[in-house]
Amino acid sequence: WPFDYSVEGEARGLLDFLGARGIPRAVLVGNSLGGAAAMLVAAKHPGRVSALVLVDPATSAAPMAWPIRLMRTPPLGELALALATRTLVAYGLRHWLFAGASRVTDLAIADAWFPLTIPGTRRAALLAIRSNPRRYLGLEDRIRVPTLIVWGRNDRLIPVAQGERLATRIAG
Repeated sequence: WPFDYSVEGEARGLLDFLGARGIPRAVLVGNSLGGAAAMLVAAKHPGRVSALVLVDPATSAAPMAWPIRLMRTPPLGELALALATRTLVAYGLRHWLFAGASRVTDLAIADAWFPLTIPGTRRAALLAIRSNPRRYLGLEDRIRVPTLIVWGRNDRLIPVAQGERLATRIAG
């Protein structure tokens, strides 16, 4: 398994992508674990980031909702992903992720389900979700680029209070 799906691995992959494309500096937009990776790049390589947009990013200080804690626990995470079906994905979107179940369209379900049909995706998801968040304590304090934080008032996985706290920790 040659890929590193930890937050640090995702950050390295992002930097490699920017380098391969010849992009010296960029506005990074990250959601959830992608937000954590974008914050890590901004903190460690501020010269590569002109601004940051964080949409409900995972942070080391955020409490973990029970579905996340379940996925982080061996062998429960493996079992949950092995038993995942399109019907269960639709249920999760309606009852855990979307504030309004009526907004969960067939396209949203397909977008969430399709990656799970690709061999290796479930293993990669577990590796990503099991990244050690304690390695990134205080990361927010090291970000020195203009940052926009976007949060859903009814976020069911990471409470909006975490977004408010994050806004006080990032200068600018």
